Amino acid sequence: MTKARRRRRTVAAATWTTAVAVAVLVLVSALAHPGGAAAAAPSGSLPALPIGLGFSEGSVVPLASGIPVYAAGDQLWFKAYAPGPVNVTVFRPLTGGVGTGMAIDGIGGNTSVSLLSFAETDPAGVWTLDASAAGESASVQFHLLDDGAPAPLSGYAVGAGGVLGLTYSTPSQSAYGLSACTGGTLPQGSAGFSIPTSLGGGALSVGLDGDQVAVTTSQGSSSAAFRFWVSLSQDYSYVLAGGSTVETRTMVVAETAPVGLTPGQNGSFSTSLQEEMPMRAGEFTLGANFQGAQGVTVVDDRVLVTGTGSWVWLRGCAGGAGGLAESVTVTSPLSAASASSWPRYAYLLYDELGVGLFTVEPVSVQPAAVQLVAAGWGGAALTDGQVEVGGAESYAVGNGTVYLVADHYPLRVSVGAIQGAQQEVQVEQPFSVTRVNVSADQVVVRTVSGGAPVSGGVVTLGDANGTVAVGTSSGGGEAVFYVPPGEFSVAGVYQGRAAASSFSTGGGTAGGRSVQLTLQFGGGGGGGAGETTLEYLLLLALAAGVAMNAWVWSRAYRRKETSATAGAPPPSSQAKEGALGGWMDGRTDGPVTGQSGLLDVPRTHSQP
Repeated sequence: MTKARRRRRTVAAATWTTAVAVAVLVLVSALAHPGGAAAAAPSGSLPALPIGLGFSEGSVVPLASGIPVYAAGDQLWFKAYAPGPVNVTVFRPLTGGVGTGMAIDGIGGNTSVSLLSFAETDPAGVWTLDASAAGESASVQFHLLDDGAPAPLSGYAVGAGGVLGLTYSTPSQSAYGLSACTGGTLPQGSAGFSIPTSLGGGALSVGLDGDQVAVTTSQGSSSAAFRFWVSLSQDYSYVLAGGSTVETRTMVVAETAPVGLTPGQNGSFSTSLQEEMPMRAGEFTLGANFQGAQGVTVVDDRVLVTGTGSWVWLRGCAGGAGGLAESVTVTSPLSAASASSWPRYAYLLYDELGVGLFTVEPVSVQPAAVQLVAAGWGGAALTDGQVEVGGAESYAVGNGTVYLVADHYPLRVSVGAIQGAQQEVQVEQPFSVTRVNVSADQVVVRTVSGGAPVSGGVVTLGDANGTVAVGTSSGGGEAVFYVPPGEFSVAGVYQGRAAASSFSTGGGTAGGRSVQLTLQFGGGGGGGAGETTLEYLLLLALAAGVAMNAWVWSRAYRRKETSATAGAPPPSSQAKEGALGGWMDGRTDGPVTGQSGLLDVPRTHSQP
């Protein structure tokens, strides 16, 4: 019997995604095979002769439990739940009004048998199976899906910082759940797992080589003995009676025998992968099983078995908007990898009638890069985001590097910083990096607070054209830039405090100077020329407030002295003074509009 862990995802007839997918597929079949019996959807009425279909001996189920949806690589298994012999004929989809058939006679009753294996050359569409025994007959229709239909590249672009975006159109009108990822090689190596901390931690990688699984371990220092094995599971779909509901069942297709690992065992070993049912190419759930004293821990990941005896690790796969997506865009940052790892293949994955299908498309666009190197500074890249480019239609600039895409090579382009001279460069081939030396000066910006260097300050270098580069000060409190000679400004922010300065590298064209600057974020001394800090502004505001306060008190005092010299204050002034005195006692006898009562304020007022 097939070892199956069933995860039922019953999609009701009201669920729009599956219903639309089924309807579209049936419509396509009807248009492709008009007037033929095979153009209909899988039969919804149960036949007189009870039969069942499946993918393997252990997966055969009566038609009342579902009609399998097949793909290339699957096997058609049949069983009659009645005495034999049983005669069976399998018809391919109609071609030119004629459906060719294959007859298999004399099948024993109540016996599961494999009738055929579907190859990639078999026509996709609706197939028909007729069976007869002892005067009873049955006819059932089922789908064979077109795996590997091409997904055309509908657009591409190079974004900020050298991010390559590739947009692919859906490979099928009834496809949904489209996702995509890219890779520089085919296949893409091993899948990585972390060993559970309960077993001492560490790392483990798993690769496929034919029918062998290669395992490499690197255990932690406090590792414990455990048993390890892997399993490959895949989703299989059944169309239920009525034809509008698809049920997906997850089955274990293959697994390895458990292997015991001793504490601290590091290195590599191989173990055989045993198939429990015919394994089709496609997306699988790779289960890493760790069995220790406290039980079994299962860690799942995704791999794509391409049919070449190896798999592609799909952890980096992007997309998957769900529904009947018309396209998917996958991005690949060219700046984060060497040119040899830039995308050369796109893996497009999608679902159709609950079956996971895929296609592998070579990346037709050809990227390359031109890196501007600061001459005389040990090969450091020019930290200039204002690079001018000519001769390339699609490009982006990031950290002194021009990332471009072209459809032909060699390609001649002109590059250079805005404040420097342009240089003609010939890019010989795609998937390459061409280095160009540019005259440059070194700018070292020290970030200081309280008289000591600080790390984590965000430093922005700019010129008359805008931002040139943005950096963060290191553990030593320095941010280093390499720029062409010219006029620049620098601004920094550290813990909410700001500082700024402007400077010139001298205006020469040869470069090679080192300019030292300091941004002082409050406290200490040694600040750079022209710096402005938030603390200085606050102190200035405080001094202005103190001066204003002293002026007010001086005027009040002079008025009081003048009033005392002239004799008793006029009645109106006495009333006003009394009103203020009442206010000071908590009373509200009247508005405070006079000045004489201000002399009482210092008794309750504390100055800053």
